[in-house]
Amino acid sequence: MLTIAAWNKGMFPSEKQDGVEKDIIDAFVPPDGSAESVAVILEVMDLIEERRKRLFPNLRKIIVTYDLKVVKGRLSLNVGSAAIPTDR
Repeated sequence: MLTIAAWNKGMFPSEKQDGVEKDIIDAFVPPDGSAESVAVILEVMDLIEERRKRLFPNLRKIIVTYDLKVVKGRLSLNVGSAAIPTDR
């Protein structure tokens, strides 16, 4: 879930990303959560954004659904996405 949230955050215009980041932190860290928990969330989001830019610099899609299954020790991930118009 955090990876999806971080990916989608990167699809927002830069001026809106701080607000989205705060919403993500609020969703993953309880109000009485530690600063260390917030730091871990921020580090993971930075890592995901760095990899997204490096590996998929021209992919303009948000993740809207996913299905994760583990069957006989094998992981299967199916992702549903939606294109973002180029004018946004």
